[in-house]
Amino acid sequence: MGCGLSNYGTKGQNHKVHKNDETSKNPQQAQLISPKTGLNNYIHLKKLGKGAFSEVVLSLDPTSSQKLALKIIKKQLLNLQHQDTKYCLIEAALLKEFDHPNIVKFYETSEDKNAFYIALEYCKGGNLLEKLKILGKFDEKTSAQIMSQIFSAVDYIHKCGVIHRDLKLENILFGKKDKMDVKIADFGSSYRKKYNERPKGIFGTQYCLAPEVFSGFYTEKVDIWSCGIILLMMMTGKYPYFGTCLNEVKEEILALDIKGIQSRIPEASPLLLDFLSSVLDKDTRLRFSAKDALGHPWILCFRRPNLPKSISRNGCFNGFDKAKLVSKALSYISSLNINDEDMMTLLEYFRYLDEYSSEDKIKEDLKIIIKSNFQEREADKLIELFKNIKDLCLQSY
Repeated sequence: MGCGLSNYGTKGQNHKVHKNDETSKNPQQAQLISPKTGLNNYIHLKKLGKGAFSEVVLSLDPTSSQKLALKIIKKQLLNLQHQDTKYCLIEAALLKEFDHPNIVKFYETSEDKNAFYIALEYCKGGNLLEKLKILGKFDEKTSAQIMSQIFSAVDYIHKCGVIHRDLKLENILFGKKDKMDVKIADFGSSYRKKYNERPKGIFGTQYCLAPEVFSGFYTEKVDIWSCGIILLMMMTGKYPYFGTCLNEVKEEILALDIKGIQSRIPEASPLLLDFLSSVLDKDTRLRFSAKDALGHPWILCFRRPNLPKSISRNGCFNGFDKAKLVSKALSYISSLNINDEDMMTLLEYFRYLDEYSSEDKIKEDLKIIIKSNFQEREADKLIELFKNIKDLCLQSY
């Protein structure tokens, strides 16, 4: 059931929808514009993608020889309201604020008479849609590991009061070609929540729209629905709907139920079906939050790393109990001078440290973990940096 991905780009359900939205405003966004005009002088190597108002180009910084993704927002395609700097740089303002390994990094912005330029991290592995076209579909283990990273980033932005509103296969990028480490991109449609106010209008791409957007008001739970649709497509290798226009897709969205989902992936495990029914629940009160998703057994049973056998584990794992630990560990590890891949490795191990009463036991296990994943010199340095591990892991705040 659903449309094959080979027809991507010709089906109406891929169209983006922007209707009647009160765009988030932030007077500080104008200050993001770099006083230099170097970004428009970058060497363009090849086009990476194209949207309604912008294109992304792989570019080379002539001064540092660094490759980056340069997003070029062409002013002639914008209406007068959106040509205002504060409207155009919502994405840059958010990315500058964010600090998460599963969100693309922001570098700088610039402007000339023709366009706005946003310099972003270049992800060499392409996007999830491209990967899905090559593989046909994903197995449950790989899907769970990818969704774990996506929900980690979504949980982070929701805690920052931000709704992405356009989560889809094309906006999930792979940092490297041979790795399954992903990053969320394209915050151009995102919304920052305000006191006593809800976002309005229909924003996003048709096949990932949540049912409640058609009622006029919605919450951050729209991102959870979009993640559920992404997962469904990863498991089936097909679009979730047949419709070629918004009204047709809307009818199919409102009619989607767990029985229909189950029929599309008859080989799915009971845990996967339970997970999908929780993230694709039409009742937003019952639909999972990102934190709920991260604590579901389907995610946990595949996300657990292969710890060295010499590590002795005590107690029962509880995903919800680790929220503070993960947050604290991420903040601490981010301050270290290590690369993204090693940081992700350490963070994954931190996620699965059980609650120990002994500081020495924590240090002992961390030494085993670090020495099994890093060169001796790096390991000794990291162990020294983690000498205050009790404060990192056990302090409540």
